[in-house]
Amino acid sequence: MVRKKAVRQSIIRQLLAIGLVFLLVLMAAFVITNIQLKSMRQKNTLAFNEQNMTQIADEIENYREMLTQIATVTAYSPTMYTYFFRIP
Repeated sequence: MVRKKAVRQSIIRQLLAIGLVFLLVLMAAFVITNIQLKSMRQKNTLAFNEQNMTQIADEIENYREMLTQIATVTAYSPTMYTYFFRIP
């Protein structure tokens, strides 16, 4: 009878140990996956921000060129010239 109880406790201990090891493996896999996902999200966010900054810089340059062209056309317009430099 004592022998059966010892064997039963041994089996329960082994099952608990296996369950604990399994739980630790799952926890480690979860932590590693979270770390990798965080790293990937950070890289993707940085790439997205860099792409947006490049697009914004290009748009600003286009607007600057357009304003320069508008100012040039306005400055050399005969109508504007006569308006500003007309003799009273």
